[in-house]
Amino acid sequence: LPNRIKLTMALGPVTDVLLRALHGSCAGLHLAQGVYGEVLVNTLFAGQARFPLTNSVMNDDHVVGTYNLAQLAPVFSFLSAANHLWAVSDFSGYLQWVDQRGYNPVRWLEYSVSASLMWYLVAVLSGIVDIKPLVLLVLTNVALQYTGYSIEKDSAAALRQQNEARYETAQRQHVIGFLIFAAQTVCGWTAFITSVTTSEDNVPWLVWLIMVVITALFLSFGLLSLAYTR
Repeated sequence: LPNRIKLTMALGPVTDVLLRALHGSCAGLHLAQGVYGEVLVNTLFAGQARFPLTNSVMNDDHVVGTYNLAQLAPVFSFLSAANHLWAVSDFSGYLQWVDQRGYNPVRWLEYSVSASLMWYLVAVLSGIVDIKPLVLLVLTNVALQYTGYSIEKDSAAALRQQNEARYETAQRQHVIGFLIFAAQTVCGWTAFITSVTTSEDNVPWLVWLIMVVITALFLSFGLLSLAYTR
């Protein structure tokens, strides 16, 4: 079999030209999204999302400081734009990874930062403002993304070398990944439910729906990885 596995889409086979154009289009869209987010954060929503950062000991809340949480939201779009721009600017290097080796370490590096940022935002909005669980959530997510990278690398090696042992290794690592995800999810949902039940205001059903959708989207990455390996 040739090294290149052509993907079939409605547009037909994905050629190098089309693939590079898709990366360029995504980079432009993410960049525009990030700039638009920065404009909103600094104009319409300026000063409306200040949160404390605490270092609680026993029942004493020691406030380290306050910051504008909204400033972190556009960073995700800029990180995604940088990832796509790398694929466009160093297209030969990009193809060397995804075509010849079968995996892409750069995107997992980007995920380790952007997904950690996403978890941080969700955790704070769910009521976690203590620095200790926030740091743990970020570090466990970095470990989760490394697990995903390792799964993709071992799966590619198993396919390329017809190595059953590498395939079994990739399968076992999914168990580790889902355990890490379960720990993150339990932590986030526990904080969210506690915040909702102790709040004096009625929380709209849309907020619950957002949390369910976010959890499902995070889970879909693991399920996609499992399907890819199988």
